[in-house]
Amino acid sequence: MRPRFPIAASIGAAALAACLLSPSAASATAGEVGSCVTGAVTNADGSVDITNEVDFIVGDQYFDAGCVTVNSVSGVRLSFSDAITYPGWSYRVKDAGGNGKLKVSVEFTNPGVPYKVTYVIQPGRIDWKVSNA
Repeated sequence: MRPRFPIAASIGAAALAACLLSPSAASATAGEVGSCVTGAVTNADGSVDITNEVDFIVGDQYFDAGCVTVNSVSGVRLSFSDAITYPGWSYRVKDAGGNGKLKVSVEFTNPGVPYKVTYVIQPGRIDWKVSNA
């Protein structure tokens, strides 16, 4: 399971984007990760699209499920935009967020892997929750 990243609930969209990048992407500029591009893009309306890779380690096994993109309007909305899966993986949006909601949850599964991972993002934290499939 990934560590939680504490961030203030009232920070601006650009600061939110910088805090929510995966650890490998946060220390560098947005770049290609598998078939996903992690990073943040500010849109013309001031909202920010944030993309994070969803990967995890169980014991000595590394799993790379895909990427999730969310759209953020600071203090107003966090909503699901898109997901990309790597071969064998599929996803299900458990909570799409939306107006007045500040949480997005996406579950990734793979029939050949005994684990599932749920990506959860909300102000103040980001988690990759791993459980048995």
